[in-house]
Amino acid sequence: MRTELFACGNRFGERIRQAYSHLRLRRFKAHSGFSFDDDVGLRKLLKIRLKPSDTVIDCGASIGETTAVLARSHSKVFAFEPDAAAFEILQEKFRDSANVVCIKKAVLDSNKTTRLYPSEQRVRSDALPPPIWWRYSADAWYSVSSTIVPEKRGITTDTWEEVETINLSEFILKLGCVVKILKMDIEGAEVAVLRGLTSSNAMRMVRHLFVETHEDQIPEIKKDIREILTELTKFPQLTVHSDWR
Repeated sequence: MRTELFACGNRFGERIRQAYSHLRLRRFKAHSGFSFDDDVGLRKLLKIRLKPSDTVIDCGASIGETTAVLARSHSKVFAFEPDAAAFEILQEKFRDSANVVCIKKAVLDSNKTTRLYPSEQRVRSDALPPPIWWRYSADAWYSVSSTIVPEKRGITTDTWEEVETINLSEFILKLGCVVKILKMDIEGAEVAVLRGLTSSNAMRMVRHLFVETHEDQIPEIKKDIREILTELTKFPQLTVHSDWR
């Protein structure tokens, strides 16, 4: 009886921790301009049941709010984040999590060194401060807009951080296992990455793709995004959620 009660307590505690992770993610996204009711992509993500045997990849992990939700299932989580300020928080947050691997690289379709550009707000002396509940630096708050795509609106190319990129297709193929969830919020670089995934066998390994397309901030990629979304329909095992925000 004591064993059964203890197991029940563990399950209840896990549900509380899961709910807290969901709440933090919802608050983080709400202060980024989205409400939970309107965030269709997030609601879809939360409905997917993950098991400890599953593998998921978080591209553009930022400070790890989505990573934390994915990690609660004890699945293997690979979290990619190139921005130094955000990665420092991400790495510290999951320092003791055996199932989370944090990698300070930008995902792309090749392995190289490139420039990561910050938002204009991040470098302005008169920029608005982060919200009062934010526990980290202003650099970390504004890091969500950092990009390796110089055409993106609202960024400055006058300053940058040199970062390494990783060929995501090669990474997935080397894993050699099904990727249950691939979440991609990489500020415009999704065009190159998705083309690489669709032209290789890597996309056949993915079951759920959550991607934010940034054609509103990079109008030049509108046609490319439409073509890629059409191409993705050729993968019968794949469910595409292009409504991530």
